[in-house]
Amino acid sequence: MATGTLFTTLQKQKPIKKPNKLVTKFSGLLQYFVIAIVAIIATLSVELGQYFILAFGAYVFIFKKDSRIVFAIALFLLISIPFFQIVNQSGVADNIAVYVFGLLVVGTLKAILELILNKD
Repeated sequence: MATGTLFTTLQKQKPIKKPNKLVTKFSGLLQYFVIAIVAIIATLSVELGQYFILAFGAYVFIFKKDSRIVFAIALFLLISIPFFQIVNQSGVADNIAVYVFGLLVVGTLKAILELILNKD
């Protein structure tokens, strides 16, 4: 009878599968690169892009995202500027440069806030 009870207990317990940390981290980074691509699409209108940067800045502050993510997106956009210059899209490259500046401002403000809050 003891083995039957043990077998029944083992059947009831199902292992809890934890998500893979690499998959979780990749999906988190993927969302930020999607946001960066949306910013590139927003290059058709400077105002639209600046509103997007403002909304993204609010997102970063409200949901307490790491400032390094903002700097990574800025770097990604900065690296894309020469490619737009190569394909003779100087206007797009100029707009992206404005967005990079806005992202650097947001990232710097967020980094300063992180330093103040983590001073303890």
